[in-house]
Amino acid sequence: MTENVCHPTARIVLGATLRKQLSETSGRWWSSAIHVLTAIFGLLSPLFLSRLVDSAPSNKLGAYAGRYAPFLILGLMALHFQNSLVSSLGNRIRQAQTEGTLELSLSSPTPLRLLVLSLFAPDFFSGIARLLLYFSLGVLLFHLHLSAVNAPALFAVLALGTLTFFSLSLGGAALTMLLRRTDPLSFFLTVSSLVSGGVLYPRSVLPPSLALLGRLIPIAPLAEGVRASVIDGKNVIELASPLLQLLVTCAVMMPLGLLAFGYALRRARMDGSLST
Repeated sequence: MTENVCHPTARIVLGATLRKQLSETSGRWWSSAIHVLTAIFGLLSPLFLSRLVDSAPSNKLGAYAGRYAPFLILGLMALHFQNSLVSSLGNRIRQAQTEGTLELSLSSPTPLRLLVLSLFAPDFFSGIARLLLYFSLGVLLFHLHLSAVNAPALFAVLALGTLTFFSLSLGGAALTMLLRRTDPLSFFLTVSSLVSGGVLYPRSVLPPSLALLGRLIPIAPLAEGVRASVIDGKNVIELASPLLQLLVTCAVMMPLGLLAFGYALRRARMDGSLST
């Protein structure tokens, strides 16, 4: 007689994960408050820098000359959105490794795809909350005007950016399982994004070699698309170039991330390294 195993649905798994996360967050409200205050104080230096730059506009800023403040806050917003998503699975898996719960989770009847999504979901919603915080602070402090926002274009950019960062997060999770330490991918992306991704300044000021690197990392089209849809109100058609770049990056990295994650999981199960 074959025993039927009831597999939980996506709604049940994701709902349980989010309820657990909300329960933990509400129990540590002071920690959330500290994170918000840290984010606000962390923007003071960029705020003063943007005021200094806007006091003497440079033509090297191109269309954003005299509008460096909104240019900067949206670049930083894109950077933190990237960092929270790319590091998500690697951090969650590393935590489960050190706590000894990874093997238990993988042996549960929950399908692997739902387990991965449930690990990614809390950081995704946290990233969305941080986006809203940055938009609010941008309006209050960085002269960011939302009257021109093209919502469909902004949604398209963020949706493709999320899928791209999820694919990179799969690669980071694979490295975490193989190395049994926090993956280096997130650090590399953060540094390369700050240097070549157009976060702090336009990529047009970079030498050719660094400009080439900037064209290869996903933060560049994400930041470009967010700025164009929010500041200039450009529509989806006008954002064809950054959207296509994000789409191509996602189409390349998603299968590679899935293959790397599957390989790392098989290796970890064979050599017994699912826990530290």
